[in-house]
Amino acid sequence: MNLTFPLSEKLLVLTVNNRLKRHLEFTDAEARKNAGQTIWPTAPIFPFNHWLKETYQSAWPDKWILSALQSQTLWESILESDPEFIKLDPLSLKGAAKDSAKAYSLLHQFEILVTEKSFSGTEESRAFFRWKTAYEAALTAQDAIDSGQVMNRVSRMIASGEIMLPEKIILAGFDEINPALNSWIKAVEKTGNPVQYFSEANDSNSPATPKENGQINVRRFNDTKTEVIQCTRWIRSQYKQGHRIGIVATRLEEVKNSLERELMAELAPESIFPWDQTQLPFNVSLGQPLIQEPMFPPVLTFLASPTRPVPIQELLQVVRSPFLVPEHDDENVADELETRLIRRKIQDASIEVIRKLTQPASGKTQKTSRQYKNIKTLLAKWLEFQQNKKYQSRKLPSEWARIFAKILFSIGWPAKLRQLNAREIQAYLEWESRLDELSSLDPILRNISRVDAAQYLFSMVANPTRPFQEQTTEDSPIQLMGLLESSGQAFDSLWVMGCDADILPEPLRPNPFIPTGLQRKLEMPYASPERQCRFARNIITRLVKSSNNIVFSYSIFKDKEPKRVSPLLSDFAEADATSEISHRIKDRIPTHTMEAFTDNVSIPIPQSALPTIQGGFRILKNQGECPFRAFSIHRLLADRYQVAETDFDQMDRGNIIHLALELIWKSLQSRAHLEQLTSAGTLEELIRKVLQDIMAREEYSRLFKTQSQFKTLEVERLTQLISSWLKIELDRSDFKVVALERKDKFNFEGLTINYRADRIDQLPDGQQILIDYKSGKVVPKAWFKEPIRDPQLPLYATHLNPDAIALAQIKKGEMKIHTTAAETFPLDGLTTANFQKDTGCENWDQLRAHWDRQLRTQARNFIEGEMEISPVENETTCRNCHHASLCRVEELNQRLDPHS
Repeated sequence: MNLTFPLSEKLLVLTVNNRLKRHLEFTDAEARKNAGQTIWPTAPIFPFNHWLKETYQSAWPDKWILSALQSQTLWESILESDPEFIKLDPLSLKGAAKDSAKAYSLLHQFEILVTEKSFSGTEESRAFFRWKTAYEAALTAQDAIDSGQVMNRVSRMIASGEIMLPEKIILAGFDEINPALNSWIKAVEKTGNPVQYFSEANDSNSPATPKENGQINVRRFNDTKTEVIQCTRWIRSQYKQGHRIGIVATRLEEVKNSLERELMAELAPESIFPWDQTQLPFNVSLGQPLIQEPMFPPVLTFLASPTRPVPIQELLQVVRSPFLVPEHDDENVADELETRLIRRKIQDASIEVIRKLTQPASGKTQKTSRQYKNIKTLLAKWLEFQQNKKYQSRKLPSEWARIFAKILFSIGWPAKLRQLNAREIQAYLEWESRLDELSSLDPILRNISRVDAAQYLFSMVANPTRPFQEQTTEDSPIQLMGLLESSGQAFDSLWVMGCDADILPEPLRPNPFIPTGLQRKLEMPYASPERQCRFARNIITRLVKSSNNIVFSYSIFKDKEPKRVSPLLSDFAEADATSEISHRIKDRIPTHTMEAFTDNVSIPIPQSALPTIQGGFRILKNQGECPFRAFSIHRLLADRYQVAETDFDQMDRGNIIHLALELIWKSLQSRAHLEQLTSAGTLEELIRKVLQDIMAREEYSRLFKTQSQFKTLEVERLTQLISSWLKIELDRSDFKVVALERKDKFNFEGLTINYRADRIDQLPDGQQILIDYKSGKVVPKAWFKEPIRDPQLPLYATHLNPDAIALAQIKKGEMKIHTTAAETFPLDGLTTANFQKDTGCENWDQLRAHWDRQLRTQARNFIEGEMEISPVENETTCRNCHHASLCRVEELNQRLDPHS
C-alpha cells in the first residue's frame, strides 16, 4: 500500500528500523510544512521493537524487561559459573554469552518448544539447555522477562483487550515475517484492526527485468579502492537538488571510512578544514562506538585508573584533553612532560610521578603558566579521587554511577572549560544513558569495586553493537547504509557495492547452541543455503524496485584473492568499464608543463648562534649521510624521542656494559693486573660485584622493580659476556689504561665539539690507542669512505693525536677489536683494517690529515647552511631515518624518475 502524507493520527506506522522511521518522519514533516502547518503533533511512527516495549510497559505489567546489557551480563555470569563451560573450548566468555542470548531470542522468534530431549544432540546444545534453565530461573527470581519474550506477551495482552490499538496499523520495511511476528499480526487482526504493509518501492517491477524507463547494470573493478572511488564519482554526477541517492554496501563496516573520505573530497572538499563546520550532504547509517568520540577516553581513564602505574599514553591523554584542561596555544606543558617521560624511558607511571615531572611552559613560571596550573589542579583532584578511602569500598553500580557523575562535574567535565557543539551534546546525552544502564545492573552485579564499575562503563561505551550516531534535523539527500537498513526506502539513483558471490548471498552462520537440523527445518537466518539464497534474492528484488537508476558493483580482487560476481545478478547486463569524472579539487586543476630550476637556497648559521649548536660528532655524521638530516636535527631540532618498547632495551644494555667496563678498568688499571686476577680466579667475582652495584643505582633499579628474577638473569648474562671480552683483552700486547670516559670539548671550524673517549690505553713504548666500545655490529671500513660514515674516532684522532684507533665489538660470538694504526703500532690480538687500499694514504700521519680535511669540509658545509636532500646511500640511509615526512624524499624521487 502507499502512505498518504501528512499521516493521519488514526494510523500507527511500525518500521523495521530507526533509519526508516526517521526518513518517514522527515517526509511527514515536509508534507506538513508544504501544507502551511507550523505546529503539528509527533507523527505516529515508531520502530517496531521500541513500540512493543513501550506498549508493554505502559500496560503496568507484572514483570519488567531486562535491557540488552542486563541480559548480556546475566548470561556471562551464568556461563562463568558453569564448571562445564571451559570444556566447550570457547573463544571468549563474552562471545559465547552473546551467542546464547541470540539463541534464546531465536527460540521466541520462531516459537520453539524446548525440551531436554530435543537439545540433547551435541555438547553445545546440552550446555545451552542448562544455561537456559538457569537464565529463566534468574528471570523468575527477579520478576523479569527477556526482551525476546515481549512480542508474545503483547500478543496475549492484545487478545485479552488489555492493550487498545489504533484503527489501522502499517508495517513498513519488513523483508520477512517470522512466526512470532505472524502470531502478533493474527492477534491484531482478530480485534478487527487491519495490518497492512508499506514500501516506497514500486511493486510492479520484477528483479530480473530492467524497468522500462530505468537503467540497471553491473560494473566490475579491479579492487575495492577503485570501486569506492568510482562509486563516489558516480554519486557526484547524479547529485542534484531534490534527488535522493542511496549507497548500499554489503560490507559497510569495511568501506565506511573510505566512502566517507571520498564523498567529502567529491562533494564537500572544504570540510577538510577543522574550523569549517560544513553540513555534509550524506548520512552514514553505521555509527561508531561512543568511545571513539574524543571526550570519553580521557574521563574513562580518569575513573578507572588503579593505584598501580599505568601506561604513560593513557595518563597523557588525560592532561591533553581540551575537555579537562583549557587549551593555550602559547604553552606546551603536556608536550614537554611527554618528552621528559620518554627521555627517562618511563613506560608506566603513577599520577604522583606525572605530578613531579610536570613543569611550567618554557619561559614561564608556576604563576604565569596557565596550562601548568590547570594540569597541576587536575592531577591533584585525580590523585585525591584515586586515594580517597570512600571510593575504595565496594558499592552498587547505581552508587558508582552517581559518584562518577559527581566527580566529573567537580573537575569541569565536559562543558565548564569548552563550549560543546551539537554532536558533542548528543554524545554527552548518550553517555548519561550509559550511566543509567550501569545503575540498572544493581540486581545482577550487586556490590563491585570502583575499577570494576569503570570497566563495565567502558565496555558499554566501547560496545560496537551500540554505536553512537549524530541525529540531524533534515533528511540527507545521500544515504549510506547496509543491505538490511535500505529496507522500505526509494531512491532516484542507487549504487549497490560489494556484490560478489562471497557475500551475496551471505555465508552460513548457524547459531552454535541450537540444533542445526532444527534451524534448517524452521529456516532460521544463516542456517541453510536455500534460505540464504531466497533471502538474498528478495533483497535484490526489493532494491531493484526501489529505484529507476541502479548500479550493482563488485571487485574482482579482494585482499589479493580473486572474486566473481554474485550469481543472483546474472540476469543483468555487465556494463563496459568506465571511469567517472573526478570533482576533487586537486584533480580539477589544469596541468601545465612543469618548469625545472635548481634550488640553491642555503641558510648559513650566524656566528652568534654557533655556540648554541649541539650534537658533537653526530653533526658531522648526519651531514655526511644526508645534509638535510643534519639541518633538521641540529638546526630545526626536529629529531624525535622514541618510546621504549620494553623497560630494558638495547641502549640500557649498552650503557651498563660501558659503565661496567669503566669501573672494572678503574680497578684493574693494566693488562698485568687483569692477568693476575684471571690466574687467581677472582676476576668473575669483581665483574659480578660491579654489575650488582650498577643495578642498585636508581636509574637501573627502577627498570627491575617488579622483575627481580630478570635482574638476576641479566647480571649473570653480562658477567659471562664481560668475562669473555676480557679474555680477548689478554691476547693483546702489554698496556696500561691512562684514561676512562675522558670528557672535554674543542673548537672545530667554529663548532664546539663535546666529546667523551671511552678509553685510552698506553703501551710500554709510550704509544697510545683510542678505544670506543660497541655492543652491536661495527663496520671499520666506514672510516675510509668519502664522506666518512662513522666520523667519531677519526674526529677524536685529529684532536687527541693517538697512534691507533679501535672499535671494541662486545657482542656474543663476534668479539673483536677492530683497529687501524700507525706502522709501528703492535697489532697482537687486534683485527686491523688496511687504510692504504681504501684511501690512498701511505701512512698514519697522511690518514689523519685526510680525515681532518674531509671532516672540516663537512663542518663548513653544515655551517654554511647546506641542506640538500641527498642521502649518501639512498635506501640504506633513509631506512632508519625518521624525517621522511619532513623531507618527502619519496616524492622527490618520483618527480626525478617517474618510472621508479
